[in-house]
Amino acid sequence: MRFRGALRRLRKVVRRRFTQRGIILMYHRVASDVADPWRLCVSPENFAEHMDVLRRLYQPVRLNQLAGRRAVRNRMVAVTFDDGYADNLHAALPILQRNAIPATFFLTSGILGVQREFWWDELERLLMRRESLPPTLQLTVGAESRLFEAGGAAGPCESLPRGCANEVSSFSRWQSESPQPRDESPQPWEAGPDTRVGFYYAVWQWLGTLAEEPRRAALAQMRDQLGEPEVTRDSHRSLDSGEVIRLAGAPQIDIGAHSVTHPMLSTQSREAQRWEMRQSKQDLEALIGRPVVGFAYPHGDYGPETLDLARESGFDFACTVEGGCVARNTRPYLLPRLSVGDCSGVELVRRLEAAL
Repeated sequence: MRFRGALRRLRKVVRRRFTQRGIILMYHRVASDVADPWRLCVSPENFAEHMDVLRRLYQPVRLNQLAGRRAVRNRMVAVTFDDGYADNLHAALPILQRNAIPATFFLTSGILGVQREFWWDELERLLMRRESLPPTLQLTVGAESRLFEAGGAAGPCESLPRGCANEVSSFSRWQSESPQPRDESPQPWEAGPDTRVGFYYAVWQWLGTLAEEPRRAALAQMRDQLGEPEVTRDSHRSLDSGEVIRLAGAPQIDIGAHSVTHPMLSTQSREAQRWEMRQSKQDLEALIGRPVVGFAYPHGDYGPETLDLARESGFDFACTVEGGCVARNTRPYLLPRLSVGDCSGVELVRRLEAAL
């Protein structure tokens, strides 16, 4: 038995050493000093270090080269962005161009140019930027009614466990006070139920299962109960149509689809999933005037039929948020990506070498 175990380990080492492997990096935002409960932001300084590292130590390639799999070579790295925040153009693109790094931007077509925030950002503004919350929130969508009890999370910010935030600092203060590096601070699902972060996550979980219109209705009820207006913060806005065209027109930049409304696809019907994929592809192709061949699953979420639907919708490949490397035997509609986080260039090298 020990011999068999040793043989399996040896085979694994040999496969790892002699299999050509590339990596797809996943980013969302290049920004600092903004509320960031999901650790989507990488500071401009750290992102510049990342791109310098890729230029000097690795082989940056366009995503479709890795997605083809047969052309994969060791130390190939592709850069991707999800969602479609405006800082992708204004903060990320200049750094990419300075280092001659290709990148693919997966855009949520339904929010481009719309004066509202992504729903998870609006939820952060409503729940995380208040000194106190009401004891309960009653949200009704169709025949379903949910009562969310804030418990200890309702109290003044000073009385809450670390993780609450006031109007000025929000998650940024929480992360800067934490002894861990910023991108290793607790995730929302790790927060206690009586913390503001935990309460935010409980509401987020339910909203994430809803279709777009019911979710917007629930957020409107929340605004009414909290006495808050609907606003679009410039720091959290999405790209507008003109900015998408400018982004798509830059050298070595590709545009991919990321659905219309950014749902959790596994919670949607087959027809709803197909519409999200096909419509986002059509919207973006009409806007930029060229084919859109790649898709990224919103939230990294997919169901048993989602992969086939991506292929049927005309995409050549699709990306997940699951870690791992791309090799010749990687399934084209389950391309893994490495979520980078707001780390230094030195730390990025450590992570890349560990993955390769």
